[in-house]
Amino acid sequence: MTEQRQTSATDVPGWKTWLLLAVGAILVVFVALNSQRVEVNFIFGSAEMPLIFALVAAAALGALVGWALPRLRRSHD
Repeated sequence: MTEQRQTSATDVPGWKTWLLLAVGAILVVFVALNSQRVEVNFIFGSAEMPLIFALVAAAALGALVGWALPRLRRSHD
């Protein structure tokens, strides 16, 4: 039999949860305020696109690197 934890009014999200929510909100506002079209240079070319796509792609790549690096380092230790 598994024991289930009851949630109560005293269960408050930790500071990491609040930090993640705040950073996410700042990212959403930053992306929304920067929607003009820009030229984005890649290694083998360039493209014109709304800055919002470039910002979202950069944020996603940053999140992927932040998630993957500790796991890769742990597997090599």
